[in-house]
Amino acid sequence: FFYIIANLYSAENDFMLSNFYLKISLFLNERFLSNKLLLGENYHVQKKYKDSKRIYESIKKIGKIYSWYGSKQVARIYFAQDKKTKATNYLENEIKKLNNPSYSNYYDLANFLKANQEYKKAIEYYSLSLKKIEPNHHLISDIMENRGGSYERLGMWNEGERDLKESLRLLPDQPYVFNY
Repeated sequence: FFYIIANLYSAENDFMLSNFYLKISLFLNERFLSNKLLLGENYHVQKKYKDSKRIYESIKKIGKIYSWYGSKQVARIYFAQDKKTKATNYLENEIKKLNNPSYSNYYDLANFLKANQEYKKAIEYYSLSLKKIEPNHHLISDIMENRGGSYERLGMWNEGERDLKESLRLLPDQPYVFNY
């Protein structure tokens, strides 16, 4: 109940009240993970990065999926603090800690790198994602589009065009790819 109220206040950007109800909810059930996730997000929006990072670091201890989620959020905090290099280095180091990274781990990292204009590294991780993904997966077209866009940003027109055409072949009605 308190979590629902906290979520409503968070949606209305009233983070002080949201945090108040989240702390009551956490007091009553400290293992309810959704409380921690929302509190971490609230702190991030409030630019209370130290508190937000502390929560995301604690979430990383729960398991593989939460570990990667927490790592992405910590990298996002570094990025928000204008520490781009630290953010990308951190996330690259975190993926190396995973026993068997999935295509989605590589895809997440590639997208993060592309957003940080680190196109060469992004291409490497898009390629790793393509090696791991199932042959008929619906995201292959998106991966090809993003890798093609990264090639284009580096001036590697032939490679970019190849990937963008493959993306269109897999999923013909993509306005963003047509635009490229």
